[in-house]
Amino acid sequence: MAILRKGCSRDTRGLSLVELLCAITLLSFLLLPVFQLLLNASAGMVRSEHRLRALLLGQRMLEEAVLLGPEDAENLPEADIDRFHLRLQVTPFRGADDIHDLTVSVSWREGSSLSKKEIRLRTLLCGMNL
Repeated sequence: MAILRKGCSRDTRGLSLVELLCAITLLSFLLLPVFQLLLNASAGMVRSEHRLRALLLGQRMLEEAVLLGPEDAENLPEADIDRFHLRLQVTPFRGADDIHDLTVSVSWREGSSLSKKEIRLRTLLCGMNL
């Protein structure tokens, strides 16, 4: 039989400070992976957004070069738009006079280490006279 002091009962309601600290610690260990997952998803969305923007800018430059034709496209200047650097290269295709290789390079820096990323869009353009 337990001896109880005067004014104390075994039916205490509430948590002790140690129980509360243990519960908070356990909860933080459970929530930490969730927060890490959210941070990784957010960083992945930013990378995808940069890549999509680079693709759209490169596609726009490539379409402009196709509309101008190979002779005028060679004179398109390099461009810096936001964090992206665009460059167009026009070269004859394997010795053919009427076919040109158009390559648009889009580069940017990304992440905390500012690593360089680059995509290249390429098409062949036939300089037919209609």
